[in-house]
Formats: sequence, structure tokens, C-alpha cells
Amino acid sequence: MSKSEADALQDLVDRAQPQPTHAEVARDFELAPPLNGDGSVPSFAPTNPRVLNDTEQRQVAELEARYAELWTYLQALGHSRELALARTKTEEACMWAVKHVTG
Repeated sequence: MSKSEADALQDLVDRAQPQPTHAEVARDFELAPPLNGDGSVPSFAPTNPRVLNDTEQRQVAELEARYAELWTYLQALGHSRELALARTKTEEACMWAVKHVTG
């Protein structure tokens, strides 16, 4: 590499903004808990549901309550990529369980 190429490369490096750390990126992209505008956890019930019987309504309510409890617990554990994945998988699990009940 010639002196002028090395100087040009160094100039680019000097002008480049510092790269964020992994922790900064994780913090910036951390998923917020899925909340409705009023701060409540969203319902996973279908938007155009069939009429659920009493047992199915209780099952869906129980699933949503347990989901909210686990989500809150995972949030309290801290912030990491692994916990973000755990929250995403928890949300997915609840969705599929509700789908089973509401068929």
C-alpha cells in the first residue's frame, strides 16, 4: 500500500463515526412489551371470532393472564438477545394456544 493510499485510508478511519457497542445496539433495539394504548396487554383472541362458550372464554383468559405474568417476569430478568427471543417465543406460544382453543 502506498503512502497516499495509507493516508487516504487513515483519513476515512478518522472521519468515521465510532461503531456502537453490542450493548448499545441491544438497548436501542430492545423490544418493548406489547401493550395497548392504555397500558394493558393485548388480547390474542381473533378479530372476527366465533362465539366462544364459557369454558373457551375461561381458557383464553387464563392463557392471556399466564402470558402477561411470564412476560413481566422475563422483563424483570434484564435485557439480552436471549431474553428478547424468550419473550418473542412466549408471545408466539400464547398465540398458538389461543388458536387451538378458538379453532
